[in-house]
Amino acid sequence: RKTALENLDAALRLNPKSPDLLLTAGIVYQQLGDTPRALDAVEKAIAGGISPATLSDTPNFDTLRGNPRFLKLIQR
Repeated sequence: RKTALENLDAALRLNPKSPDLLLTAGIVYQQLGDTPRALDAVEKAIAGGISPATLSDTPNFDTLRGNPRFLKLIQR
């Protein structure tokens, strides 16, 4: 967990607006159980151009299917 977060933080410092990296960050945060940070990253990824359909098709986000904030993001 610690190493994953350190590496992710380093990558985000280098390229904080990369939509693909933000999507990956959302996946990592969700896998680590940090849903608020996952949703923050996913929201930024969408703002950067990631398709809401991509989120809907990503199995890593299946646990968010009942989350109102996630549902709003994928319905854009």
